[in-house]
Amino acid sequence: GMTVLEHYLSYGIKEGMTASPVPPGERVDPSHTPWEMPHEQVNIPQGLNLDWVDTTEIKTLPHRAIGQIYIPAGNKAYIGTGFMISPKHVLTSAHVVYDEQAGGVHNLNEATFSAGRNGDSSSADQYSISNFWVQQNYLENPNSGEWPDDDLAILTLSHNLDSSTGYLKLPKHFTTDLVGLSIQSAGYPSGDIEQDDPSTPGSDFYQWEVNGKIDQALYN
Repeated sequence: GMTVLEHYLSYGIKEGMTASPVPPGERVDPSHTPWEMPHEQVNIPQGLNLDWVDTTEIKTLPHRAIGQIYIPAGNKAYIGTGFMISPKHVLTSAHVVYDEQAGGVHNLNEATFSAGRNGDSSSADQYSISNFWVQQNYLENPNSGEWPDDDLAILTLSHNLDSSTGYLKLPKHFTTDLVGLSIQSAGYPSGDIEQDDPSTPGSDFYQWEVNGKIDQALYN
């Protein structure tokens, strides 16, 4: 029932033990608080185990190379997650840019990509989209295609992101022996999550992450 400090003061100090400082590269950053919420109004549904990518972690890879795709459509807006795979290209799901009512891709003229968004729109630089590619199989069968094999799209940004943002790439030596490996996934889910801060202008969206282990891997 003691803390480490209490135990040292009660016992360790009498044993001639000395406490040495933690090396700088191993110290915990006190501002790194993923278990906290960005503000009091955040409400995540029970059973949805999400950690906030806090203001410290969002500045590191991979999180700073993960961003929000925002597509305005009249009085509505569609959002999704995109992953930088080059200084100018964003990998996302085809269903993010697909307009079911129109039977084609959304009008992306006013769409934006914000790498590392963590709050209102001013929390990250916004980039417009100049071009895109969507898998043909998805366009032909949007509701019957295999996920995720046929549910991919690539967006080209209007100009390169700052070099400090970085981007994600495949490992040089890819292995199919994935079962048991620890994984981390992050992005911008919005369904049933209350995350807007009424004290800031515009809508607030935060980056959230989940952690786990791979228990099954399928190859086809």
